[in-house]
Amino acid sequence: MKNPKRFLYSRRKFAHQLFVSVTALSIAPLLLPTVVRGQSPTPLRIGVIGSGRIGGSVGMRWAEAGHEILFSSRNPDQLSDLVTQAGPRARAGYPQEAAEFGDIIFVAVPY
Repeated sequence: MKNPKRFLYSRRKFAHQLFVSVTALSIAPLLLPTVVRGQSPTPLRIGVIGSGRIGGSVGMRWAEAGHEILFSSRNPDQLSDLVTQAGPRARAGYPQEAAEFGDIIFVAVPY
């Protein structure tokens, strides 16, 4: 029969190591400069295909972060309110334009 005390020590040590690792991984990004955290130092050109609730919301956040956004829809004339809210770095177009426009293409359409 195994020594129960050794088994408990091993489990405690594992739990402690897990706690320390998770804590360190969750705090580390807060201590790093913004460039290291993945924010681009230069604005990106992002084409958003599908400008409904998801595409519109995500595109708005990217526009607020300073990126150039092209919202696309089958009816781009209906996106004037969204483009106005997003600011001067946003415009509307067709999906093909968004695919050609962006360094990044974000597809937010129902499957």
